[in-house]
Amino acid sequence: AFGGRLYYYPSQALTLSASVDRSLGVSRSATSLAAPFDTATRVTTFLLKANYAIASEWSASARFGYIRSEYVGSTQLDDAWTAGATIGYIVWKNFGLTLDYQFLQKSSNVLTENFTRNVITLGASYKY
Repeated sequence: AFGGRLYYYPSQALTLSASVDRSLGVSRSATSLAAPFDTATRVTTFLLKANYAIASEWSASARFGYIRSEYVGSTQLDDAWTAGATIGYIVWKNFGLTLDYQFLQKSSNVLTENFTRNVITLGASYKY
């Protein structure tokens, strides 16, 4: 596995970042009848992200990315596009809330593997 990240700070409130990662893994989905068990994968990810501190207690971020999954020993290739946004609010010094939206559209040369997903998440974190 390897990768790299670049950060740019055009102002105190704004941070822009870009990352590229390549990792090896295992997929639990059968990629063919000849290989019905776990399959080794190579996944390449490109991600752009912007973080903005609206105020001392408010923050917002947006992200956009591309994910390419190759299945070793198989002809299956997956391409996915992702986008999302997060709004955060610090209620107290050690307690915060987040609202997140994540979009993912995956297309594959295996027709049963194509899908689109929209997820909205509300989160809370407490640090002691």
